Amino acid sequence: MFIHSYAKTNRLNEPVYIAAFAKLPLLKTREVRGWCYETYGWPGYQANTDLAVWRDDIAFGEVEFARESDLALFLLRWS
Repeated sequence: MFIHSYAKTNRLNEPVYIAAFAKLPLLKTREVRGWCYETYGWPGYQANTDLAVWRDDIAFGEVEFARESDLALFLLRWS
C-alpha cells in the first residue's frame, strides 16, 4: 500500500501527522482499522495522555496522529 505522509497544524494550532492513501477495499479497511484500535486504542481524546492520539478517517484514506512516532509505527506496518 502506497502511503503519503505529511505534517500540518490542526485547528488548535498543534502539529499533527497525517498518513494518506488511496481508498481501500472493505476487508483491508477493516484490517487497518482493527490494527489501529489494538495499537492506539479508541480514536479521539485520551485522558491518560491528555491528547487525541489518533483520528480515524480510514474509510476516506487518512489517519491523523498527534505524535510523529505513532505515524512512524503506522508507516512501518502498512507501507
